[in-house]
Amino acid sequence: VNWTARALRHHRVFFVSCIPPDDLDEPDKVNSLEAKLTAQLVKYAYNEHASNFNAYSTLGIIVPYRNQIATMRAAIDQLNIPVLHNITIDTVERYQGSQRDIIIYSFTAKHKYQLQFLTNNEYVDKRSGCIIDRKLNVAMTRARKHLVLLGNAPLLAADITFSRLINYCKANDIHTVIIGDITNIRRNKNLGKVTNQKLHALPYAKIYGMLEYKLAMHGITLTKQTEEYSSQCSPHAP
Repeated sequence: VNWTARALRHHRVFFVSCIPPDDLDEPDKVNSLEAKLTAQLVKYAYNEHASNFNAYSTLGIIVPYRNQIATMRAAIDQLNIPVLHNITIDTVERYQGSQRDIIIYSFTAKHKYQLQFLTNNEYVDKRSGCIIDRKLNVAMTRARKHLVLLGNAPLLAADITFSRLINYCKANDIHTVIIGDITNIRRNKNLGKVTNQKLHALPYAKIYGMLEYKLAMHGITLTKQTEEYSSQCSPHAP
């Protein structure tokens, strides 16, 4: 499964680092690399929701600069999927009051001086003492189900708020639990009367079911793997 599709299935929030080359010949307020990567994210999101995709409610894109909107639109139009042309691509300010199931926030910034513009609405909360970024807060709360953040991680990490956000995404990168498939481990086994009784008493199917149910509550997928490639103890091993 493509990592993007997997992330959209199992993560409410994830960050994609995109570092543009130094010799990219384009205006500072345009980031063609992020536009191309965003187009791919949009394509995978569309494929995941093709049966019920709605350009006005399923997905939206937020950028800090109006210069980036045309670049982003051109990259998405190259996918040749007509419905995607109607996706709203706009600045944070213009997105206030509206929501989408999936929001992609492309930071666009390529130089350190641009961080000042991105964070010019920060303030310190009197109660908690935490730094609050109004723009980032608006962008994040536009997403009903998934928020995809796209930007130059080393650059953004120079700001304490963005740094904490990136670290949070890294720290919570748990999306799949893989366990060995031992459903046939009792087949043709004779380990002695007592051991056989204990082995047959274990409710494997029930354990799998309970794990799958509990993990799904937290957006985590349970995957069975036969492991015969690495273990002669696997019931599937020759």
